[in-house]
Amino acid sequence: MKIDGVHFHKNDRRWNANLRMNGTTEYLGSFKNRYCAMHAVYQKKKELGLEIDTTNKEHERYLEWFNTRPEEVKLVEEKIENLKKFQKEKKEKKKRGRRKKRK
Repeated sequence: MKIDGVHFHKNDRRWNANLRMNGTTEYLGSFKNRYCAMHAVYQKKKELGLEIDTTNKEHERYLEWFNTRPEEVKLVEEKIENLKKFQKEKKEKKKRGRRKKRK
């Protein structure tokens, strides 16, 4: 079953999470199973106030995973936070580079 924003990367043998908005794609991370990737997408959608599709079978399986694997959920959330910090630092570094070029 297809899950928006989640796909399997054959070469890495991992699940990638991405969120596409306004013509741009935001990379949310690479995970060991699809439910970890779904969690990353769901967290980002929740953060942005976007709707989450709860009508498919995969959502039911995700909820089962979420309720029975708290250690994996915690790891995914830590990974999301680390990625946010990295992206913020990258953006700030890029801004500093632009300022230096203008001078």
